[in-house]
Amino acid sequence: QIRSRPRPALALAMSNPSSAANSLIADGSGVTVCVRIRPFLPREKGQTTAVQTDGNQIAIQVGGPSAEWRHFAFDQCLAADAGQEVLYSHVGEPILRNALEGFNGTLFAYGQTGSGKSFSIMGSEADRGVVPQLLHRLFDVVEGDTRPEPASELRITMSFLEIYNEELN
Repeated sequence: QIRSRPRPALALAMSNPSSAANSLIADGSGVTVCVRIRPFLPREKGQTTAVQTDGNQIAIQVGGPSAEWRHFAFDQCLAADAGQEVLYSHVGEPILRNALEGFNGTLFAYGQTGSGKSFSIMGSEADRGVVPQLLHRLFDVVEGDTRPEPASELRITMSFLEIYNEELN
């Protein structure tokens, strides 16, 4: 029986072309899928969860408290208590390593409205997301270049694209 993957709370897909980063990729596709479960919002406190993580698997309880659990495997799964630093170490750092090796990197966030995409990607001033952490680390690396003849010019290009309600923003 073939089951389609349910919509996770948030799915982050990243391309990993380098051999060092490919240790995360089981199928050789060049894409790693990391699912992050969003913690309950204050208005949701006290509710029971129907989603659990175990290693690289997510279990979803379908049909209420006495219903069956369905299991889905991903490359990486982060529980609701995983903070922004943990997310960055799993998603952002491999992309940065690849970029420093000369490869393009892509971070793609997908999920329903309110699933935590913007918070995961950009974060807040007090709790930075993947992109601000990646940029901070990138400039730390550039400033710390101790080669005898560091690059005289460094060009960094980034693009952000948001599609909301089927429109580019």
